[in-house]
Amino acid sequence: MTSPLSRFPRSQRGFTLIELSIVLVIIGLLIGGILAAQSMISTAKINKLVRTFQQTEIAVTNFKTNYGGLPGDSNKMSPAGDNDGIVPATGEAVTFWKHLQDTGMLDFKLDYTQYGVIAVSEWPDVVIPSFGIENAGVFAYPSAGASSYHTPSCKLGITIGSYESNGAMWDYFRGTDAVSVGTAAALDNKLDDGIAGTGKFVGSGVSWGGCGSVGAAISGHVAQNYNPSLTMGCAVHYCMD
Repeated sequence: MTSPLSRFPRSQRGFTLIELSIVLVIIGLLIGGILAAQSMISTAKINKLVRTFQQTEIAVTNFKTNYGGLPGDSNKMSPAGDNDGIVPATGEAVTFWKHLQDTGMLDFKLDYTQYGVIAVSEWPDVVIPSFGIENAGVFAYPSAGASSYHTPSCKLGITIGSYESNGAMWDYFRGTDAVSVGTAAALDNKLDDGIAGTGKFVGSGVSWGGCGSVGAAISGHVAQNYNPSLTMGCAVHYCMD
């Protein structure tokens, strides 16, 4: 007996269940591979950021040992700081990176000659580093202002995405969305206690939202979990001294 399917050319037949199953399996494998690759890329970026924070902290420690002061604040480097033991969020927050680069302790390939020449919004990866975060800038902060995010107080730290009102930095270095809540939480877990408002690594919403569970700015010392549902991003503060 002639099969009903034999009346139609093969090009006009539909897929069999086996063929459809094979296609679905292939699609599933492709999606799984893409998700796994994205996860690996994300993990690699986080690990690179962690290393950069740690290398900066080690560089600051070595600088203090070798030069008897803080980078940016030292009067043994050029341009000389005032050697008062703090790095205010103005000129010394920029020469902080120059001092570390000039001693060979960090190599971000920054161009200090552009300080005061180009617009502050153009500083990332030219005058100050970005740590690989799009449009973000990383600058030092002293025992006043941003250090209120730490308890006990922090003599010197670095911040990304902060809103500084006590110097020339102001609002330029948030980045596209500052640091995402997920990235901030991952960094906190690797560098500190994993809690948004406590320890040496603090994630805060500052003036435009929050990282924490209540979705409001963390003024400091508040034990909140990171809230991954928030989309505004965080500022992060890392105490090194």
